[in-house]
Amino acid sequence: MRDIFWQAFWHGLYFRNQRLASLYSRNITVAEFLKKPSLEGKLFCYKEPFLCFAAEHFAAHFPNAKFIHIVRDGRDNTDSMVRTYGDALSDAVLVSEQLSYNKVSEIGTWRRVNGFNYPWWLPVSEEESFRGMSKYARYVRLWKEMTIRCRSLGALASQKRYLEIKYEDFVKQPVSFGHQIRQFLDQPDSKKFNKRLNKAFTRSTNLSRKNQSIDRLEESMAIAGDLLDELDTWAISRNER
Repeated sequence: MRDIFWQAFWHGLYFRNQRLASLYSRNITVAEFLKKPSLEGKLFCYKEPFLCFAAEHFAAHFPNAKFIHIVRDGRDNTDSMVRTYGDALSDAVLVSEQLSYNKVSEIGTWRRVNGFNYPWWLPVSEEESFRGMSKYARYVRLWKEMTIRCRSLGALASQKRYLEIKYEDFVKQPVSFGHQIRQFLDQPDSKKFNKRLNKAFTRSTNLSRKNQSIDRLEESMAIAGDLLDELDTWAISRNER
């Protein structure tokens, strides 16, 4: 894992094709592209949602690492996952050994019981209910598991290493929360960073309310209502339920 990280970091800084891709994506300026590469003052950032399943192990193995957990409302996260990977947790995938091995199945290692492949992280006691869930509900359950596991890191790591921010707050006030992240990383202020923050996409909240039926939203509350209420991003009121 250290080698994977290092190779990704090294290639991004020193390989011309990688730097050209960054220039094309406007992640670096022409001046930065032409400047001689250097490791000085650089930070390695690894963005991988499924790291939630192993956050404690990474924290122990990389003692100087810091973790920024941007928590998105589980219903909106699920809405996005269903639209992007609609069949990943479908019956068609979960009954097939071949399809379950596909990396986009989103379940990783699984256990096969009576012709159905259950994600490794799912308790045996929940197998029957999981099989009866809709694809939307299965993603809600996945979101809940990942969020709980990652938040547990906050109880183990010091405040200097773990920062939790609500996605909905971040997109409403990108500059304010962007500076909070910058301070957490002990990084100086920069005009480039401020410019990027002002371009933050702010229309990706409350999507599930627009795209999902009330029955689906009720289903999500039955599965993860305690955690959704605790995060309180846009919790449905008791009267609405």
